[in-house]
Amino acid sequence: MPDVNAALGSAGVMLGFAASVLGVLTLAAGLYQRRKAGGVGDGERGLLWLGRSFAWLVLGGAVLATVAMEIALVGHDFSLQYVADNGSRSTPLLYTVASLWGALEGSIILWTLVLAGFLAAVVRRFADRAGDPLVAWATLTLFAVAAFFFALMLGPADPFT
Repeated sequence: MPDVNAALGSAGVMLGFAASVLGVLTLAAGLYQRRKAGGVGDGERGLLWLGRSFAWLVLGGAVLATVAMEIALVGHDFSLQYVADNGSRSTPLLYTVASLWGALEGSIILWTLVLAGFLAAVVRRFADRAGDPLVAWATLTLFAVAAFFFALMLGPADPFT
């Protein structure tokens, strides 16, 4: 099962990154069309709605990465460098679970999960105002920050190596 944790976690990170970037691009295109047209038409409203739907994929990717790392930590999957560096068979379960945020890579996973949850909450809360440029810009900003965090996990702070 060691390879499964790394594969699932990496898949979650890639899914979250792709969805974040697509969310930024789609919302940016919708806002650009809105500004160019001088108001809200059906085309840009559709893009603004579509862009928001990527929030659920971002949340799914973050949850998948977090669950994969927690399973690796609790299952003592020492094939992952993060688990080898931060885990121990003699550590009680509570501290093993908490070791997710015990180092840089794990804390990035945790903060990405928190950010993805907040992004999904914003999308859900303001579902009736999807055409509002303020909501669209706020959502775009959250997508951009999420893309940055996922990019960190794909590169310099990869927890699934």
